[in-house]
Amino acid sequence: MNDHDSTLSKFISWLQRNKIFIHPQIKLVQDDENNKRISVYATVTPPELNQIILKIPKSLVLCPRNSDIAYLLDSFKIKKEIVRLCLTFMYEKARGRESFWSEYVDVLPDFERIPRLWRDQEKELLKGTEVAAIRGLDETDLLKTWEKFIQPVFNSCRLFSNTALFNYTFFIKCMSVVYSRCFEIDEYRPLALVPFADLLNHTCFEETVHFVTCFDVCGECGRLSCHCNDKKHGSDDPCINDDTDLDDPCEMVVVTRVEPHSEILNTYGDLGNDVLVSRYGFAIPDNPHDTVSILPADIFSQINGDRKSLWTRHGNNIITAVVKDFPSLLPTNTQEFPLNDRLNIKFNGEPSFELVCLLFLSTVEYSCSGTDYTPLTKTMRSFIQIYLDIRSSTVPPLCRPILHSAFKKLLKCLDDRGSRYLDTSLTWHDYDYLLVNASFTLDYNKRIAFTVLRNEKKILEKCRDLCNFIQSRCE
Repeated sequence: MNDHDSTLSKFISWLQRNKIFIHPQIKLVQDDENNKRISVYATVTPPELNQIILKIPKSLVLCPRNSDIAYLLDSFKIKKEIVRLCLTFMYEKARGRESFWSEYVDVLPDFERIPRLWRDQEKELLKGTEVAAIRGLDETDLLKTWEKFIQPVFNSCRLFSNTALFNYTFFIKCMSVVYSRCFEIDEYRPLALVPFADLLNHTCFEETVHFVTCFDVCGECGRLSCHCNDKKHGSDDPCINDDTDLDDPCEMVVVTRVEPHSEILNTYGDLGNDVLVSRYGFAIPDNPHDTVSILPADIFSQINGDRKSLWTRHGNNIITAVVKDFPSLLPTNTQEFPLNDRLNIKFNGEPSFELVCLLFLSTVEYSCSGTDYTPLTKTMRSFIQIYLDIRSSTVPPLCRPILHSAFKKLLKCLDDRGSRYLDTSLTWHDYDYLLVNASFTLDYNKRIAFTVLRNEKKILEKCRDLCNFIQSRCE
């Protein structure tokens, strides 16, 4: 038995010793390519729909509330939950065999391969990508966290007196593990590492299982029901509660049919590769949640100042007025994000609704009186309808110059966007060839970077084909 097999066996024994329920028809499998990488699979007889595959008491998850370090974090008045969890993980990891979670910590990787930990020449491969756009290569936030929260604790507390271990490199490695694996638990334990649950890999499609936890517990004692906040008892009175909910569990429940020997998958959310690479250190080929952003400046450089000002000051109001005729084209949560962050090309190569609106706002003839956009939005709605019907209907001759001009602007934006990559000469087909035919000679980080570049350049090419098609319909 090699060291990894021994580590995995000890973790399984730890689960059993602590009476953590694991469905008997699933198994842990070592990833042969990456040491300390474990996946979860069904056996020949898989668990059925709605069955629980994991049940773990909240008292056993790795979090500040369950660790000896809780008092220290409170004394330093650290409120940021991800920082509290990271310090807890570093503390427990450093304790080794003395930690209650030692067998669990041992099966986790020493770090996740996020780009912030790549060498500078490897980071250059992601130049101009969406990973760079969301600051996935930038260590500034980590450095600020280190200086403001972590370093003062290390310098002041004897628990972290081993300066050879407790340094910035150890911190960012631990943060990469914590940030990529933590779960939201409840009001009492906001973030935690959940043994076994965080071994499940991500799917961008339909998840196999879903993580279930009761979030609405007492924020002072963690119970499902108590009188901590009851004015009749007062804050200094001991909790009066039902001991039956002392260890209310976290569960993983089967939500889709599981095939024999198939991998059990969780979803981290509808995330594009920009977030997956930045936070988790992996990318998915043809990720349906990928988008490619268009910089507002690339469009503003092609339009006059009045229209730029109109968009900047009243863009959201104009979109709200226009979208009434096309409610299905605008996601319900879209206005949670700044307007200019919603200018992008979707996975299928189509511009986002906001980008289409800006293209037509910058092109159609209009006159507005004050904040009365009725004539403008009416004209924009007409052109958006023509755009949506362009594959099945003839473009009216009088509308062709406007449509042609709008998508000529988009073509220019696509050229500007593509020019920001490190290697502008390679197409998505070239990256696809490298990933298929040279995968064994590429190291992990290059494969991730090439996957990101392949996906983004494919999206841009799809959009370019769409623009060319629209222009051909306007000739």
